[in-house]
Amino acid sequence: MDKNKIKRVSVFDFDGTLAFTPSPELGKKQWLEKTGEIFPANGWWGRLESMDPNVFDIYLNPKVVSAVINDVNDSECYTTLLTGRIQKFEKIVKNLLNNHDLPKLD
Repeated sequence: MDKNKIKRVSVFDFDGTLAFTPSPELGKKQWLEKTGEIFPANGWWGRLESMDPNVFDIYLNPKVVSAVINDVNDSECYTTLLTGRIQKFEKIVKNLLNNHDLPKLD
């Protein structure tokens, strides 16, 4: 990427924007239904279990995916993905995006 060509920056959010990830209320109910056990913590967003692919079907928002792809393919646009998820989620988030054939983002 030629940084001298950048004319705009595009920033996408992960939870609830790019990805339909479960909220604590719905997620804990789904966890119980699929595993037969109570969710193993009081917290949610900082727990790797909250994105367990064996329990949750996490879908991407097609409209946002389309916007991401358009911006990534625009040589004058720097495109990035932000999330409030902590560092230990990096691999899970990247795997989810790769499984949906989304281009790599910074």
